[in-house]
Amino acid sequence: MQRSNETNGKRTFRTQGQGEPRPGAALQARRWLRTFPFRNRLPKTDHRVGVWGKWTTVGLAAMATSVICGANNALAIDYVVYSPLVVRGEKEVEYRSYYNLDNRPEINGQQGYRLAVGAGLTDFWYSDIYGNFTKGYGGGLKAQGVEWENRFQLAPQGKYWLDMGFLSEIEYRFQANAPYEVSVGPLLEKQIGRTVTTLNLLLEKTFGNNANSGVEFEYKARLKYLLKRALSPAVEAYGSPGYIGRFVPVEAQRHQIGPALYGTMRTGPSQVFSYSGAALFGLTKASPDLTLVLRMEYEFY
Repeated sequence: MQRSNETNGKRTFRTQGQGEPRPGAALQARRWLRTFPFRNRLPKTDHRVGVWGKWTTVGLAAMATSVICGANNALAIDYVVYSPLVVRGEKEVEYRSYYNLDNRPEINGQQGYRLAVGAGLTDFWYSDIYGNFTKGYGGGLKAQGVEWENRFQLAPQGKYWLDMGFLSEIEYRFQANAPYEVSVGPLLEKQIGRTVTTLNLLLEKTFGNNANSGVEFEYKARLKYLLKRALSPAVEAYGSPGYIGRFVPVEAQRHQIGPALYGTMRTGPSQVFSYSGAALFGLTKASPDLTLVLRMEYEFY
């Protein structure tokens, strides 16, 4: 699948140009990581029983809308692994960004920004609205589109061996004749002691003008060790082999992996500032040498 090299981040692990390995990424990484900050979301450990009254119908309607509508923002940013857990009454303002380092000029310096507001509407439904901005090769910062995202917790935490959720997203791009895109898939998480493993498996489909005919598969994964509230180490991985049933050759796929750090600070009785960051190294020729990721949230109740 061919997409612009500006399509880093949000479900945009698409096939890029075939380049040769570049020797300068490690030095660039060391320089950038000296001053690179980080973030975390507090682990949710309470066992909640869902409120399935009138909100159930509304929540299921939101899920159905996400599946039916969809939007395509090839330049959207989403270097994040989602937990299936939802907290009723939580509100947040969120910032995410990425920056590419690469010896190829069409990739080096690519960056994206993602601003959002969200709320836990029930014990099982969390909803966000995002604005997406990117800066590509030879251009300035541009507003690319908007997105409505919904996460659904499928059972109270700890009820089953694996905590499960469901993600649905619809995206709308501002570019003329751009297709709509919908992404759906399960959110899986398992905590054993201080180790939390999270996996997102997403399917993506475009609709409307210039839509692609296939369904693309994407994965996101994280292994986190809950060391301290202020600083917990993790490993994150992102990638996409292409369309289901016709994956492209491995070197033409996009796969990235690297270390991450998470942390939180309480700023009031019911206020939390969360932060995390990651340094993701490309595993294939189609991937950037290095992508630096920064995420911050202000949460209040």
